This record gives sequence, structure tokens and C-alpha cells, in this order.
Amino acid sequence: MKKKKYFIRSMIVILLLLSIYIINYNSINKKISRDLGVHIPSSLKIEYKDSHGGFLGDGMTLAKANLNDKQIKQLLDKSETKWTKEPMPLEIRQIVSVRYNEKLNDKGDYKEISDINNKYWVFKNRTPQGRLSHITRNYSVAIIDIDTNIFYYVKFDS
Repeated sequence: MKKKKYFIRSMIVILLLLSIYIINYNSINKKISRDLGVHIPSSLKIEYKDSHGGFLGDGMTLAKANLNDKQIKQLLDKSETKWTKEPMPLEIRQIVSVRYNEKLNDKGDYKEISDINNKYWVFKNRTPQGRLSHITRNYSVAIIDIDTNIFYYVKFDS
């Protein structure tokens, strides 16, 4: 009888730990971290919308978070990927601008991120063969607006 109780308790603990791991692994913070190779603290509160799904998994993830100066420093210093301070190239600005406006300007809860002047940014082209064509685009971009301390993230899959 004691062995049975011990076994049941052990299984409950294992299932509980496994559930916590799965929930943490699938959090938006971890997904952004894995996607871009940037350090996103699990304590950072991120608002997001995600339209991925369906058979091919096409869609867009849009995320936004308010940062303090300490969190900005952590994002920049602890990331595997190097954040860029220089202006974003025109090609990337146009790609991000078009896709972002198509999905979000109707509600107005996100600003035009390609027009942010004082920013750090990371861009990852996930399109096969690395080409950003007008037909298919798979990319991820993260921007930290230094003036407003806001973190933006866009993941687009077509």
C-alpha cells in the first residue's frame, strides 16, 4: 500500500514538473528568444497577437513590451545575436513597414516601427535561399525604441 501511494505521488510530481516545463517552453518570451537568439527575460510582460496556424502555418506574430533601462541593457548585453544601432537598410524597412501596416493600423495599438529613428534592431531572414521576394517572405525582426523604451517584435511567415 505504501509503495502504491509513493508511486502515485511521484507520478503527480513528475507530471506537475513536466507541465511547468512545457508551459515555460511555449511562452512567447522563450519563442522570441529561440527565434532571434536574443535574451528575453521570462519576467518581461509581453503583449502579443499571433495569427499563425492552419495547414501551412502562415501568419504573423506581433509583440510589444515596455522596458526599463536595466532590461534594455540586459537585452543588448546577454543576447547571442548582435543588436544593430545603425539605421535599418531601406529594403528591410520597406518589408517590415508594409507587413506591419497591413495587419495592425486598423486598431492603432502599435506604431509604425520602421519609422523609429533612435533604435536597436535585429533582423533574421528565414526565407529559403535567403531571398526576400515579393511572393514569399519569412522573417523576424525585433526593435528596441530607445526614446520610449518599448520592445517590438514581428515574425512573418508566408
